Amino acid sequence: GSLNSNINGIQNTAVGILSLEKSVGVSYNTAIGSEALRNTVSGESNTATGASALKSNISGSYNSAFGRNALAASTANFNNAAFGAETLSQNVANNNTAFGAYSLQINTTGYSNTAVGIGAMKFHTTGNDNVAVGVNAGLFQSNQTTGSSNTAIGAFAEYGSANLSNATVIGSGATVSASNSIRLG
Repeated sequence: GSLNSNINGIQNTAVGILSLEKSVGVSYNTAIGSEALRNTVSGESNTATGASALKSNISGSYNSAFGRNALAASTANFNNAAFGAETLSQNVANNNTAFGAYSLQINTTGYSNTAVGIGAMKFHTTGNDNVAVGVNAGLFQSNQTTGSSNTAIGAFAEYGSANLSNATVIGSGATVSASNSIRLG
């Protein structure tokens, strides 16, 4: 059941079957939903709301996950914020922020990325320091999964070439196709 193994931890809240199930000495965690923070053994100051939110977390701290499977694969990571179903669900990196269902969904080791909007940077996997704002902005179709230091602002603002860096695209449906370039509109 919830908080089943907690011996020394303080100020934890667990609501939902198997939430914070394996916690031993963790403190200041909030888990609401079936299997939320289920495997947390030593992480602290995490908030997980939604079925399987932060489910695989073992020792990560200072993470916030709201929505089904938000940050579900994160194990030992810090300072991530995921708001929406499936946001950052494959993430095993630090300092990422995702707002909107499926945003940064398959990010694995990319760090310091920010995605705001349903599906923003959905297919991004390993690049760092990217920003995408808008529905499906920086969607990173299968040809663009690892770019770094890119910015996409606007619904469906896209990258037209693989693995760009320092590329900026602004405008609904606009596409940038070269690194170190800006495309408006």
